[in-house]
Amino acid sequence: MIRNMELKLEDYGFSKYFYFPVPEGMELDAELVADKAETDLLTNNKMRISGLLPFGVVKKDGAAALRYDMISQVNLEQLFASTLTKAQLVDNLLMMMEGLEDLKKHGLNPEKILLNKKYIFLDDFSNRLVFLYVPVKVNVFEKVSMNEFLKTLIAETSYDEADDLLFFIKLHNYLVKNADLHLPDFKEKLKEFAAVGAGPGADSSKAVPQAHFYSPSHGNVVSEAAAALEEGTTVLGAVNIQEEEGTTALGVGPQSFARPFLFEAATGEKIFLRKDVFKLGRDPEQVDFVAKNKVVGRVHAEILTVDGEYFFVDKQSRNGSYLNGVRLVQNSKTKLKHEDKIKLANEEFVFRFF
Repeated sequence: MIRNMELKLEDYGFSKYFYFPVPEGMELDAELVADKAETDLLTNNKMRISGLLPFGVVKKDGAAALRYDMISQVNLEQLFASTLTKAQLVDNLLMMMEGLEDLKKHGLNPEKILLNKKYIFLDDFSNRLVFLYVPVKVNVFEKVSMNEFLKTLIAETSYDEADDLLFFIKLHNYLVKNADLHLPDFKEKLKEFAAVGAGPGADSSKAVPQAHFYSPSHGNVVSEAAAALEEGTTVLGAVNIQEEEGTTALGVGPQSFARPFLFEAATGEKIFLRKDVFKLGRDPEQVDFVAKNKVVGRVHAEILTVDGEYFFVDKQSRNGSYLNGVRLVQNSKTKLKHEDKIKLANEEFVFRFF
């Protein structure tokens, strides 16, 4: 499939079109652009092939160009920009698989699809995802496999913190283990993974714990056993989870899930929060992270882990603590988020999950 190509957008108010000027020497597929019946099929595919953007061949600036009707303002990049639930992810992936199956039914080659989330659109008419098809005789564009595309897409997606961790891990692992993706098999596996633990008939003894944070790094296989913790166990912060031989946890060593950390701006050091009450200050006898800066208090602050969430508490420090530029009230818990900026007096840190 095609990773990327240069398209020009022209806006005529009510109508918008993508144009691809056909380079000299590039042959278009004669069966598609010369046969009127086939051309009509593609031109009117909004009614007949729901998986494609309508397109045709036109003359532009004296040369041939492919013109695509931009029938929607919403693309896959926008759909995946927000936090997704399991159901939303499954629906979007199934729509992709069904669109590609439609192409095969009509004798079109899925390898000539532009597999780029900026150019996969949600059709307002059919409420299905539609692809941009490039009817070239020889595919000379940079290629990407469906497996590679899906792994990257899933790795870059934010998931609902209260949703099914095991589903995401099973999906990620399936893609890692199956480089040559067979679409019908993947579609069935997707439904199978989604059905586990779903609905009133689900086996509650196999309930999956809620994940407070999960963002897979494609390429590593994640232990499903590590995810199947007792109900109520927090995935972030869990340590010493035994895993199957050869299994790598996301972003960390072979026997633990990653804890969040403070990134020290001055030194670039990562300070991992390995305790539920993690103290910061100058006194090595009382704190877990020892600051060398004299404006930092002996026990300046602490970070608490409570039910999978993280809170910052200033311990009555003389020079104060700041979160994103705002001075915090002493002895008051303030919830931390990924990329929050923390200052102990003038000592700067960034709180990160990964």
